[in-house]
Amino acid sequence: MLTKFVKPTRGIVLMPERGYRELKAEGENVPVNPYYMSLLRFGDIVEVTPPAPAKAVAPVTTAVPTATATVVPTASGAAASQGAQAAPTA
Repeated sequence: MLTKFVKPTRGIVLMPERGYRELKAEGENVPVNPYYMSLLRFGDIVEVTPPAPAKAVAPVTTAVPTATATVVPTASGAAASQGAQAAPTA
């Protein structure tokens, strides 16, 4: 659907396709149809260039600590990961 970015010049402009909601003062995209073309023709709205989109700011990421294995020395002197069973010695 073809649209135009318009804003009202005076008073309140209702948008029937959106439940008769008011057209925002800073402007909105509206469909190109006979209703809006007549509003343009009579000067109730004006076509304007849409505002430049705000630059996207990269989200701040924080380092999340990861789980690491803890090395626990065994009685035989060999190191084993905590939670793992040490192999029996002969």
